[in-house]
Amino acid sequence: MRVIAIVTKVLDSFGLDPESPIRARTNHWWSRRKGDKLLFSAYNNKSYSQFGEDSVLQYLLTGETGTYIDIGSGHPVSGSNTYLLYEQGWQGIVVDPIRSNIEESKRLRPRDTCVQAACGETSGGMVTFYEFDVYEYSTTSWARVLELKQMGHLLKDVYSVPASTLNDLLPTTPIGPISVLCIDVEGGELSVLMGNSWDRFQPQFIIVEEWNPPLMKETDISRFLSERGYTLCAVAGVSSFYRRDSDPTGLLEATP
Repeated sequence: MRVIAIVTKVLDSFGLDPESPIRARTNHWWSRRKGDKLLFSAYNNKSYSQFGEDSVLQYLLTGETGTYIDIGSGHPVSGSNTYLLYEQGWQGIVVDPIRSNIEESKRLRPRDTCVQAACGETSGGMVTFYEFDVYEYSTTSWARVLELKQMGHLLKDVYSVPASTLNDLLPTTPIGPISVLCIDVEGGELSVLMGNSWDRFQPQFIIVEEWNPPLMKETDISRFLSERGYTLCAVAGVSSFYRRDSDPTGLLEATP
């Protein structure tokens, strides 16, 4: 019998409600244990990502070549969650509001479709974009600008970029089942998800930045994705991995 089944039966025998603090702490411990095992297995893999997200993804994928859509793609190589896939023959769409990132992406990733835009829930018109000295902090939110300036970050440039939704960016031809959606837009991740047409695009994996991943409690993002058939399967740094189908590795079992 699997350990998780034994733990579940023990907790059930004490009559503990699934929402009880002890149950929550057990789930948290189990999730961390599974994540550590996954990261250890992927540790020696080549990686360009900030927290090894591409190594984790390599472990989860089954080796076929597929398609990605990378929203808030950043630099085409350094810190990229999708460049390792690109090296392996994948291709897709990379979207970023920063001019220099898109220009470099066109040069270094010629198979990709490279789009300069701010992706969210609505499209049409232009939005004001605030680029900081550390470009990863760049944002369309004035409230976030004020926070960053108070933290001592230098506002480098202000310019307008087209507003787009994920649905606008989808190709006219269907995307195959081996697909990855990566979202890192400094707090606007849920808006990007809400701008997708879920009857057209249901990626196999979604990697989304969450500063408070749903290990202890549900988040707006985890709730939104759960309603569309996704479950959390890994966490690396501030990135949460959601999978649409069951986990074939057996490493990421359901928590008790």
